[in-house]
Amino acid sequence: MSVTASAATRKPRPVRVLEPGALAYDYSRHDVLVADRKLHRVVGIDLPSGKRRVAVTGLRDIVGLAYDDMARLYVAAGNRIFRVAGGRNTLIAGNGQPGHTGDGRSATAASFAGIGGFEVDHDESIVIAEYENWIRFIDPKRDREHDRRHRRGGVRRRRRPGTSGSPQASS
Repeated sequence: MSVTASAATRKPRPVRVLEPGALAYDYSRHDVLVADRKLHRVVGIDLPSGKRRVAVTGLRDIVGLAYDDMARLYVAAGNRIFRVAGGRNTLIAGNGQPGHTGDGRSATAASFAGIGGFEVDHDESIVIAEYENWIRFIDPKRDREHDRRHRRGGVRRRRRPGTSGSPQASS
């Protein structure tokens, strides 16, 4: 005879992190977010209680996490950057293809050669550190203008100062 516990008496299984990657601190919730590269998700860990929750799913190759001033989470995954809100992953930048294309065009048309890190500024501008010494800037106001009028987009780049063949930032 086997005895099984009812759903009411079972302890919830802890949310595990198998291969931790990027970290971010959520000041509004007082928890740490940890990217799990193996399970393709982001786990939130409440610091006071130690409870864990799955915060983001459905993104592969997560390499970075950041918050803006309004406590909105951004995730760098698969050569793209997403804003995560309400269970939805909204593409902000990147077409998922490796490369250095898309300057002067819409941010979603840009290709990145591996995102090494990124940060979101107070005005929602995004600075991206790419492999091969590239620094890319995304201006959301300029990008929205591009979408409306098909003018110059919000992506521009600059190579790390002091490297040979440094292109200047486009104006």
